[in-house]
Amino acid sequence: MQITKYLQGYVDRVVGKVVVVLIHEEDEMGEESFTELKVPLSRFGGEPAEGDLVPVYNDKSDIVVVNNGDIIYCEVEFLLIGGDDELKKALFEEKCKLSGLYNNPTDFAKIKKTRKKIWRLCLKEKEFLEKDTNKDVFIKKSTYWTNKFADKEQFTSFIKYVGYEPNQNMHVSEAGKDTVPNSF
Repeated sequence: MQITKYLQGYVDRVVGKVVVVLIHEEDEMGEESFTELKVPLSRFGGEPAEGDLVPVYNDKSDIVVVNNGDIIYCEVEFLLIGGDDELKKALFEEKCKLSGLYNNPTDFAKIKKTRKKIWRLCLKEKEFLEKDTNKDVFIKKSTYWTNKFADKEQFTSFIKYVGYEPNQNMHVSEAGKDTVPNSF
């Protein structure tokens, strides 16, 4: 399911076991409207704070939860430079049981751990390509998705958001095996 286009809602209040998400929209004439979406608190990884941003499906039926699945896939594009430049792809997969709960800290920890494992596998593949081809190899791009959430653009953004670390804005080629760059 492609959901890259979605509405942005925010938590207005929590009433008992219900989170009220307010969706603000403006039509072509500049008229504002607000829609309330009531979501069970059990769909969240903890009680959200008032004002927290929450992505919502375009039809306003539910919140968007991207941390859903049992396997995280990562496709990495390698750029091989020297003589005839080449582009090679490698696919990595790691088992990672995600809860499907919005904003779940346990899932964030699992994702960071899985991302680090994939990073190490990626570096091994890069090293192999350098030895095998006698070319300079650079990591050009990484794309992520799960077996239950196939929107690659959305999940890749989520992975990079969850894995973001301050002061790690180095290029992929500058990072060591234990330091996953924010761009990966």
